[in-house]
Amino acid sequence: GYQVPRVSYQQAEHGREVSMDELQVGDILYFGNSRVSHTAIYAGNNTMLHAPRPDQFIEIRDIGWHVNNFEIVGARRYLD
Repeated sequence: GYQVPRVSYQQAEHGREVSMDELQVGDILYFGNSRVSHTAIYAGNNTMLHAPRPDQFIEIRDIGWHVNNFEIVGARRYLD
């Protein structure tokens, strides 16, 4: 029942902003360099679920792995 924009940079403007210290399972992480270009779902224990490319399976990765490639722009909570 939630309306979520399709593209990542618009998604990053919705929901409630949360700090990295407040992350809960299900929060959405936003990554990018100059603007948001990738999203992931926080899975707990400093891990995330993400789809690297359309032709690849969803992966569970340590957040630190992705930080080597992109800056964490922020996190949002859609469900409270």
